[in-house]
Amino acid sequence: MTAQEFITTVTRQVHFFPDREQIGRELMDHLDDSAADLQEFEGLSERDAYAQAVENMGDPGEIGRALDRAHNTVGNWTWFISKVLCILVCVLLGAPMAIGTVVSAGMSLYSMVDYSKDNVEFEAPVDTWIDVGETLKLGPKRVTIDWVARLENGDVCVRYHSYSIGRAAWGVSSPEILVNDDMYYNGSGASYGGIITVGWVTRENVGGDACTLTIGWPEWKDAEKSTVQIELPAREEGAA
Repeated sequence: MTAQEFITTVTRQVHFFPDREQIGRELMDHLDDSAADLQEFEGLSERDAYAQAVENMGDPGEIGRALDRAHNTVGNWTWFISKVLCILVCVLLGAPMAIGTVVSAGMSLYSMVDYSKDNVEFEAPVDTWIDVGETLKLGPKRVTIDWVARLENGDVCVRYHSYSIGRAAWGVSSPEILVNDDMYYNGSGASYGGIITVGWVTRENVGGDACTLTIGWPEWKDAEKSTVQIELPAREEGAA
């Protein structure tokens, strides 16, 4: 399976179609990075490196279904409908009046979205919850890391959200999850931008040992602080 075939298979599973292009770009960026590492450190040809990078990603069907669960939400469709309505307001009323409407609608929607961990479902039971609630300033976007959940299967899930009225901020991708300052994030994430951004990012097989998680955008150079550090305690003996 080629990289493009892999991306197409994944994105076809995501029913919230406005996010498919962004997901495809993020997957391609990850495959590019992985293939470059394989060429440099394993001596593989470009073709073999991309084939291995695709294989390392796992089952595209499962990845696509996981992303669909994260993206195909009430908040997503609310954001999409609000964006369409804001465009119509701009056309009908003109830019000056529309700016105030966009800001008002954005703040109203922002306050309506539930960022808590209530009624959240995972594929495995949660072993540890850590409330974070720390906000990072990334240009015109403000990103808040809400909480971290370590599952009994060893996965670590991070919930985050952000607010922005600036078009330039739409390109902010899902945060990385670095474990004990390792070099590369190898999880799967969902990020969708606009007036409101609500996202999930998951890193698999972190395990039950104590470790330091660095969550955010370590390569973002223009922010005073672009990451949040979380001390994840060791799982208690006897836990599943």
